[in-house]
Amino acid sequence: MQALLMIARHGRAEGMHPEASLTPEGEAAVRARAERLAAEGWRPDVACVSPYRRAQQTMRILLLALAPGIEPLVVSELVPDTEPHDALNALRQRGLGEGRMLVVSHMPLVAGLTRQLTTDEVGFAPGQMVEIALEPGARRGQRVRTLAPDS
Repeated sequence: MQALLMIARHGRAEGMHPEASLTPEGEAAVRARAERLAAEGWRPDVACVSPYRRAQQTMRILLLALAPGIEPLVVSELVPDTEPHDALNALRQRGLGEGRMLVVSHMPLVAGLTRQLTTDEVGFAPGQMVEIALEPGARRGQRVRTLAPDS
């Protein structure tokens, strides 16, 4: 059975330090995206998030609409400057490749993860998401869609 990975960059934030919060506009944009995905019936089986505040706020908004019963797993390897290979290993340990996984992290890591899994070069604006399909046991997948923050 095909697995799906939704990689999201956190919403627009007040800064880049670990304790930076989402701006009101960032929260609104993430909420709109969450409502759209919920209307499609998209629901993660597992959610992994960076320890940084803006990523955790983004994840809370998404899970409130998509899967209120899921507790996100805080993954220390999902910080901005982690090597994509190391982050992927951490995600595989938490079930990547089985069902649907939602990941919220930062640039440049989200772009690096996408490139490593698909070879696609994707620039991530705040709040942007990329969905990747993974076949069982595959190390690479295929980009299914890109969800721009204003779409």
